[in-house]
Amino acid sequence: MEPLLRLYPEPPGEYPLEGRFLDHDLQRFGRAGSPFVYSNFITSLDGRVARPHPATGRRAVPADIANQRDWRLFMELVAQADVLLVSDRLLRAVAAGRHTALIDLEATGLEDLVQWRRERGMVRQPALATVSRNLDLPAPDLAERYTRGILVITSSEAPEDRVAALERGGVEVVLAGPGPYVAAADLVTTLTQRGYNRIYSLAGPRMLHTLVADGSLNRLYLTVAHKLVGGEDFDSLVRGSGLAPARGFTPVELYWDRWAPKGAGQLIEVLDAVRGEG
Repeated sequence: MEPLLRLYPEPPGEYPLEGRFLDHDLQRFGRAGSPFVYSNFITSLDGRVARPHPATGRRAVPADIANQRDWRLFMELVAQADVLLVSDRLLRAVAAGRHTALIDLEATGLEDLVQWRRERGMVRQPALATVSRNLDLPAPDLAERYTRGILVITSSEAPEDRVAALERGGVEVVLAGPGPYVAAADLVTTLTQRGYNRIYSLAGPRMLHTLVADGSLNRLYLTVAHKLVGGEDFDSLVRGSGLAPARGFTPVELYWDRWAPKGAGQLIEVLDAVRGEG
């Protein structure tokens, strides 16, 4: 693959795309008692991270900015995770056949990432977790679709009959906090108690808002595709009430990728949350 141009920190220079995020070696951050929580998005210049598909209505990254180079970096972050935090909406879509599959390192054919985990003594797949308030999830379908099982985190106010139904279907349910919603601190504590010290959130803008507002997010990986896509109905990076004060991020690395998306290019930013805000 064509190289990236590093703009920050100086001096500038070209670096291979493959292995760029593996070199971050997130294992050195996440450890018992001090978890490392990170997330990743690609956005257009006008702030669109997702729009509804015209035929299915399913919200997804706009096709005009999605690209394989960003996907490669995304998967390098997957490879370093102990657990992937996904939305319950995604799980329902997968079970109903509206979405192709859950993220599976082995199914992608990226053998170098599978080997990377193996060499570091990690299990072959990250665990999978979701937060759900109403627990309207098809347990048997989900249990069959992911080789490591799925952890569902909910509050103590969750419907007892649905908790029982999920557990009968082979899905582990954990009650975390008094409810009605699971707080970010309770979520992170629940995951770290199970030995998941590197938590990768793929759960979308609402979960990002939850993690940022509570001060639980450590790092944001952000790709800004240099295209304007427009559209009245869209998701931006965070969804929720105003953050007061606004949360700050400081750059760790910045790259220019002129090779994708076609006809534009993209900035690849690595940003650490400024601690102690809020």
